[in-house]
Amino acid sequence: GGSGRIRHIKFPGTRGSCTMVSIAITVCSRRRPRMLKRCLTSIFEEFAVNGGDDFVVVVENDTSPKSARVVEDLSRTFPEVPVHYELETEPGIPFARNRTLDIARRKGADWIAFIDDDEQVRPGWLDAMRRAAQSLGAQALTGPVVRICADEEPAWLKANDGKPRQHGQVLERAATNNTLVDLRWLAAQQELLRFDERLRYTGGSDTEFFYRFVKCGGVIKWVSDAEVTEEVPAARMTMRWQVNRKTRTQANNVRLYRIHNGFSRAAARYVPAAVRRIVLRGVPSCAAAVFMRPISKQRSDQIWFYGRRTIGSGVGALFGLFDRELEPYRVIEGE
Repeated sequence: GGSGRIRHIKFPGTRGSCTMVSIAITVCSRRRPRMLKRCLTSIFEEFAVNGGDDFVVVVENDTSPKSARVVEDLSRTFPEVPVHYELETEPGIPFARNRTLDIARRKGADWIAFIDDDEQVRPGWLDAMRRAAQSLGAQALTGPVVRICADEEPAWLKANDGKPRQHGQVLERAATNNTLVDLRWLAAQQELLRFDERLRYTGGSDTEFFYRFVKCGGVIKWVSDAEVTEEVPAARMTMRWQVNRKTRTQANNVRLYRIHNGFSRAAARYVPAAVRRIVLRGVPSCAAAVFMRPISKQRSDQIWFYGRRTIGSGVGALFGLFDRELEPYRVIEGE
């Protein structure tokens, strides 16, 4: 956990019948009480079907317990759900995620599930994850995240999601927005796997965690029927936000590669690619969008977005290579 004075509040509940595995379902939150309430309600409702020996962990990442009342009220509404709430005063999502790991281990969970506070699990999610944990033979499991936009999704943003993943497919990476991890496997590793707290504001601590997870021999598999929805604020539906996101994620990816493989290898791999993206794809696409504008505004917007996003990816690669930090997580979006 982080430094500072920590307030620990526990809302006790009763456990159901014993199951093969015990899952700690964890949520980290900071100043988004409405989203947190919706997220936790969806999780608590899953316990009415088959909660077993599972329990919920909520870590609030703030200087004082601003959302403790949300957790306490829901605990009274769902008294059968065991809930453990703690306050992590050290700012930064990696500190909160590490606190959830500590709590899950301390409370004796076999697996830990990570859900974002702007998400809701769909009915059957818990059973789907449990079945996968017992049958797929993986050390981590991750499932679909379906975006639910506050406003209508712009036509230029609607994109091809690529080839659909198959149930049980092995993946190279995962995030902490709908993922289950085997705590017993983690405990058996020589390397202590925790989230890198140096990435408190940049994002990417989950990507870095699962990079080391796979490097240690962990297997990540896709669970097609363990679905969650994500509430996307209107502020994220702008072209500027989407381009900045691409820049940030690419910067994090390249920074991660540089840390683990050295500057020279990273430069040889990413500098030529970044130049190609900017000069050969991004800039020509933006120019084409200008000429397309009188013919079709919708198509022009799509090409313009592709061009800007491609340039953002190239710029992000250079930022990551030269360790220029972007800190989007200093700003809270949603409520």
